[in-house]
Amino acid sequence: MIIQGYLILHMDLSHAQIWHTVAMVLFLPLFVVTIGLTAWMFHGLYERTMIMTPAMSSMSHQ
Repeated sequence: MIIQGYLILHMDLSHAQIWHTVAMVLFLPLFVVTIGLTAWMFHGLYERTMIMTPAMSSMSHQ
């Protein structure tokens, strides 16, 4: 990813590109946290909204 950022996006620490690099460094952790929290939320919602019949609940405890 670092190589792609340097070669494709032309990101480096030069004075002309420093704000692009700072924006990317701040964006990536926020993006990862957002995707992670969204997946966690949907996982919890799936468990709460799944209709469990007695047969299914006995299978899930095994």
